[in-house]
Amino acid sequence: AQSVVEIDGAMTAAAIGDTEVTITNAALDGVVANQFAGGLLQITDDAGEGHQYYIMSNTADGGSDDVVFTLADGLVVAVTTASDCAIVGNRSNEVVIASAGTDYNVVGVTPVAVADGEYFWRQVAGDALVLVDGTIAAGDQVSLSDDTNGAVQVLGGGGSAAADILAEQDIGTML
Repeated sequence: AQSVVEIDGAMTAAAIGDTEVTITNAALDGVVANQFAGGLLQITDDAGEGHQYYIMSNTADGGSDDVVFTLADGLVVAVTTASDCAIVGNRSNEVVIASAGTDYNVVGVTPVAVADGEYFWRQVAGDALVLVDGTIAAGDQVSLSDDTNGAVQVLGGGGSAAADILAEQDIGTML
């Protein structure tokens, strides 16, 4: 898993300034060491709500669904066993070709083809050459293609209904 949302009441209590937080939850079953390094631990409800912390490292799940997260900075507000959290994975870890219906957050464009498991640079801003599905005119807003993995299409799939447009991530504007 790249991210885990809605982990309710599964944290071990930790004091202000602590840099380690333990979470015990079945959603963490099979987590490997440092899987979430570079991601964010967000406190979503109860004590500590509204704070997020950069994850430096995490332990592997040792079979009991216990994972210890080491944070870059100490807790600003103590957390309790009632605190709820979410883990937002590092957007650069385990990147895959985006496909409509399964991927909702495009993280960039690769300037060249990339083999599975290879390190690569991705472009996250500025003018980029992208794979296009269909006909797109200069000035059109684009989103992830419904039909071609890794391609863009006119935002909303060409539909003009608000529901069509709101259902898709706006990736950019065609030049």
